[in-house]
Amino acid sequence: MEEFFTRQKSNEGVKLPLVHPDGSPSKHWIKVRNTKSDAFRDKLSAQYEMQQAAIGAQDENGNAIEVEALDQNVLLATLIADWSLEDELSDENKLKLMVEAPQIADQIDKYATNNKLFFSDPSKDSTTTLEKSAS
Repeated sequence: MEEFFTRQKSNEGVKLPLVHPDGSPSKHWIKVRNTKSDAFRDKLSAQYEMQQAAIGAQDENGNAIEVEALDQNVLLATLIADWSLEDELSDENKLKLMVEAPQIADQIDKYATNNKLFFSDPSKDSTTTLEKSAS
């Protein structure tokens, strides 16, 4: 049964090496959680519940309140478990990075949904899955 468990590895995350906008390597990395992680699933559920609560709601003038789409940057920020950046690892800074560096947000989105990065056995290959996926 345990061979099918994914929760622990989803929550631990994998390191994503960061590159500069011009594609040159940097010394920095971000540890990315899988979309099956507790943090991501909790945030997704909370945002969905807020949307559902807003459906049919009206403002003080009786006008329908617009239901906002799920904020992808907020969801992507929850996938960041750690980083090597000098800035404090805070919710505010994670969100700022997603907004101001959309190329990194795109990378996180791709990594977080790539189950092979989280659940394959890296000892079966001499190069890491991260390096292969980054190329």
